[in-house]
Amino acid sequence: MTTNTCDSCKTKLQPHDNIMLKLEDGDQHLCSHCYNEVMAEYLGEFDYENIYFEPDVMTDTDGLEHTFSFSSRLIGAEQVVMEATEVKEDGLIGYAFQIIDDTKTDPLDRYKILYEKMKRGLGIKHIQPDDLTRYSITDPGIVRGHITSDLDDENDMPVVVIDGKEVSWSEFGAMVGTYMGFNFKLELFDRSEEK
Repeated sequence: MTTNTCDSCKTKLQPHDNIMLKLEDGDQHLCSHCYNEVMAEYLGEFDYENIYFEPDVMTDTDGLEHTFSFSSRLIGAEQVVMEATEVKEDGLIGYAFQIIDDTKTDPLDRYKILYEKMKRGLGIKHIQPDDLTRYSITDPGIVRGHITSDLDDENDMPVVVIDGKEVSWSEFGAMVGTYMGFNFKLELFDRSEEK
């Protein structure tokens, strides 16, 4: 069961900023700020400072604007994850970028590293529309994206997000189906990595 507010500070949870902790006495849903406070106390890093970045608008290769929200999470005494997530008007997640960095790195420098990764990602097109409902692969042999899910799908089939667009597993199958007879290599890696 999901919740709409942070169990600690009671602020509204956003799709890109909702962390669930599994505890002995039940699940706890936290915003990244409250999660970082819990983690800092647990790790003994009481001087960790939550830094907020305002949403930023970036343009892709088609000239379309994408608004990104930012969040950071402590994942250890010496590492922090910083994410930039596009949440569309319909609540769906579009582009999502992530880096893992040292907690001692200046937050502005961390933001600059993530920003450069975002620029590279928005500068590449992997799919193009064939008609109103289908896509085809633009660069034969290479498709990059991230895996998510469709909560309304009774079959629990994954959904892939390519170029900030949700593509059903069936649609993805149709795209790669045009390469019948080819070999393929499916490489899965952490979102913070870039390949």
